[in-house]
Amino acid sequence: MATRRPSARAEIVHLLKTEGEQSAADVASRLGISTVAVRKHLDALDAEGLVTARRVPVPRGRPMLAYRLTEESENLFPQRYDRLAVELLDDLVALDGRQTLGRLFAARTERLSQRYEIRLQDKDLAAQLTELARLRDEEGYMAVFEVRDGQFLLREHHCPILEVAQRHPEACSCEQELFERVLRTPVRRETRLVDGKPFCEYRIEG
Repeated sequence: MATRRPSARAEIVHLLKTEGEQSAADVASRLGISTVAVRKHLDALDAEGLVTARRVPVPRGRPMLAYRLTEESENLFPQRYDRLAVELLDDLVALDGRQTLGRLFAARTERLSQRYEIRLQDKDLAAQLTELARLRDEEGYMAVFEVRDGQFLLREHHCPILEVAQRHPEACSCEQELFERVLRTPVRRETRLVDGKPFCEYRIEG
C-alpha cells in the first residue's frame, strides 16, 4: 500500500522547522510545487500567525521575502510538557514528601492570586466572577460564569493541568483556595473533571 504524501501545507511547515528561513522560491524548489501555490500557503500561514516574513536585499531587483515559523507555530508540533510536569512532581514527592509539594502549590496559588486580584479589584461579586471566568478562559479552562436559581456558578469545561490533577489532588485543592482568596467569599466545588464529570463546577456564596 502506497504511503500517503503529507499535505503541501504540512510539508512547508516541516521544511521551515527543519531548515529554517526560506524564500517561497526555495520552498517551491525543495518540494517540487509551484511558487504560486507555495505563496498561497505561506499567506494563509501568515494570516494564522504561524509564519512571519522579512525583506532580504538581493543584488538586483526588489528585496526577497524570507519566511520563518513564529513561536505560535510550536503548537503544531508534539509537546510533552504535561508528562514532564507530572514526572517532576512525582520525583519531588519521592525525594522530599508531600509537604514540600503542598508548599509548591501554595506558592503557585499566591502568585496567581496576586495577578487575578489586579483584574478583579473595584468590582462587585458578579462582575468579579465575569472577569474571573474570562481570566480562566484565557488560560485554557473554557470557563463560563452563570447565575442559576439565584446562585453564582463558575464552570470549567477543560483542565490544562488534568494529568497533574489526576496524580496530585493538591492541584484541585489549590484551585478552590485560589477562588476563595480572590473573591473573598466561600466557594464550594460541586463536580470535578478528574472524577469523570464533564466539567468542574464551583458554587460561590454571594
